[in-house]
Amino acid sequence: MSSQNNYDKENINIQCCCERPKTNIICANCGYTMFGRIRFMCPIHWQTTFLCDISKCARCRADGRMLIEFDSGSHGKLY
Repeated sequence: MSSQNNYDKENINIQCCCERPKTNIICANCGYTMFGRIRFMCPIHWQTTFLCDISKCARCRADGRMLIEFDSGSHGKLY
């Protein structure tokens, strides 16, 4: 087996997204804005579900792929 196929798990940068703060969310489909967190699966705690996280637009019911988290102060996309 070549050494290129071997990897050190400590060198992989995997980050937990469970404790991220609530922020503004906009639906790319209808433009509706909400405050909270988009539901993401944490790569470390993949069995944990936060029930208040948003998985669909409250107005048009578009799925989570159409939702964008943004910080209104920096006007930049967070996730």
